[in-house]
Amino acid sequence: MKATIKSWLKRGRQRRQDRQVSQAELENVRRFLERFRAHYIGVDLIRVGGDGDGGYLLPDCLADLRYCFSPGVAYQADFEKELSDKYGIRSFMADASVDEPPIADENFHFIQKFLGAHTDGAFITLGDWVAQSIEVNDGGRLLQMDIEGGEYDVLTFESAEFLSQFS
Repeated sequence: MKATIKSWLKRGRQRRQDRQVSQAELENVRRFLERFRAHYIGVDLIRVGGDGDGGYLLPDCLADLRYCFSPGVAYQADFEKELSDKYGIRSFMADASVDEPPIADENFHFIQKFLGAHTDGAFITLGDWVAQSIEVNDGGRLLQMDIEGGEYDVLTFESAEFLSQFS
């Protein structure tokens, strides 16, 4: 009986500690939301690329964009197709796991490479890819990246100044 009570008390203490951690996490989320709201700019959103996978909500300000860089295309290009059809935006796509984009379009430009933190073999950096694809300061750019966790390597490698060139 004594062992059972000790075990029950130990579980109770652990539950209280878990609750305290959860409260701390909730407080962190609350502080983040307060900071986010202070800098939030309300804009209308549009859905581009369909209702399922491959569709994204974007600010309704695509008129000034000329280019989309879209690594990780695989077998889905509804997003890029809609950008081409509705807005005349040229999409540069990269994915070493497929031979070509899943849809043909005159505004599609494809390289069979993975995006990464270095240019070597099957990999290319975002900076090198953009430099090979368009002239410097040649119009507005959009980056749509879904590369299964590789985003972190890419984004931490490129400079903030370079990344600020994307809408």
